[in-house]
Amino acid sequence: MMKYFYSLSVSWDKKPNIQTKSERIISKEILCNAFIKTDAGTIGLNGDRIAEKVFPLLKGHKIFISHSHRDEALAIEVAKIIKKTYGVDSFIDSQLWGNVYDLAHEIIIMHHEKESSIYQYNICESVFAHIFNMLNIALSEAMLQADVFVFLNTPTSTERIDDELWVASPWLYHELSFTSILASCQNSFVKSAKQELLLENFSIFRKMPKYHLTKISWEKFKNVLEQIL
Repeated sequence: MMKYFYSLSVSWDKKPNIQTKSERIISKEILCNAFIKTDAGTIGLNGDRIAEKVFPLLKGHKIFISHSHRDEALAIEVAKIIKKTYGVDSFIDSQLWGNVYDLAHEIIIMHHEKESSIYQYNICESVFAHIFNMLNIALSEAMLQADVFVFLNTPTSTERIDDELWVASPWLYHELSFTSILASCQNSFVKSAKQELLLENFSIFRKMPKYHLTKISWEKFKNVLEQIL
């Protein structure tokens, strides 16, 4: 069960030159092998089987690194340093899982039998709802497997509005919200705050849940790892 929650402000004099691994390609074979038929004769897709293949639950990581997609190289660098120094693995979703949007797209194309620029809205709505639910559950399970949660607090992952930190990524917001619940369940001090929505320039911003996170520098974080790992 996760016990430690940190907001790590990471800055690099020079951005690391790291070859990031793009998300695993969504194989059409995965979807073809996921067809299922109900007792009533309805044909559909086995969501459990798809989730197991695209978002497999892997164990053994001690640290969950929450990061913006654009900070993937930095997350990998942090994970490498932790592995080299302390011998423990960190979880980085894009290094292990398929892309949620590619998966949804493949299912939508399969339903319409061909790629197009126009699809049925109700079909797309249902597909994305199911796929996003799969990813949220997989992220939650991955966080539950870790002992330490580290949010990479960078200008890329957050936006400042009225001197408050907000996040535009729904996945970052889920990770921060879920860990704030975990922290409160462990009787940690969590200050409740009204969640606000701001719709602007086609982005939906959510106020960043940060009251359960301990602000920490990279040097102090290394000292903490020495004690808890």
